[in-house]
Amino acid sequence: MVALCLVGCASPDAGDVPPADSGQGVAEEEGLTPEEFDSANRACLEEAGWTLSRDEYGQLSVDLQAGQAEDYERAANQCAAQLQVDAKYLEPLDDGQREVIYVHYEENVIPCLESLGYAPAALPSLEVFVSTMDSEDAYQVISPQVYRDIAEDVAAGRWETPDDVIRGQCDVVPPDNTLQP
Repeated sequence: MVALCLVGCASPDAGDVPPADSGQGVAEEEGLTPEEFDSANRACLEEAGWTLSRDEYGQLSVDLQAGQAEDYERAANQCAAQLQVDAKYLEPLDDGQREVIYVHYEENVIPCLESLGYAPAALPSLEVFVSTMDSEDAYQVISPQVYRDIAEDVAAGRWETPDDVIRGQCDVVPPDNTLQP
């Protein structure tokens, strides 16, 4: 996710973005993983002259001067149009994939968070987890309280960003080969 902040940076030439049919950065036939897409999209935007950085929460952002939003939006759209996430990542999760996530939380993420001093809510039964995953009652391994605790540790200098815990120490996403074989 890219957040736009309206502060200063040099305006890149909008012509620096390669055209969508240039072949630069085009995904392989099977498409990209979401992580590969994020990396390739960032590289494309940087090649087009935009400077991306991470904010204090680990989210990508770009500083824009007044009047740059339209140029940035055009560049972002052109870069995204060149890249394709593999269709398998765009399909809804089936019950088997939901079970993979459940087991990953149970065996890896929750014990890891607890070992770092965080207190995730108790995991519901597999049946409840699977049946509520797409609802507002869905289980959140990184609940708002756990996120606040991680953010407080970031502010105190324990971590550089929340992603150091969420995507690093206790990666909440199961390995791709187990979720998307």
